[in-house]
Amino acid sequence: MMGVSVPGLNLFSTLELVKDLAYKELYDPEIIRNEIKENRMLYEFGDISEEAYNTRKTELMNQLEQVQKLLNANVSFL
Repeated sequence: MMGVSVPGLNLFSTLELVKDLAYKELYDPEIIRNEIKENRMLYEFGDISEEAYNTRKTELMNQLEQVQKLLNANVSFL
């Protein structure tokens, strides 16, 4: 018996996989913490201004807080 291939089904599966991986990365607290550390290093080495550092730090801290709330509420991303 031969398999049946549905055009577009592989593309749909691939898009779902990409979406799932993006959600995992977006909502992974460890990745956000690493971005906070990287932001701090960029500032300390003089690669970004204090204003840019503080703006990005605020964004990342807010994102981390939201993710922590979602994780505490047992929200699944997949």
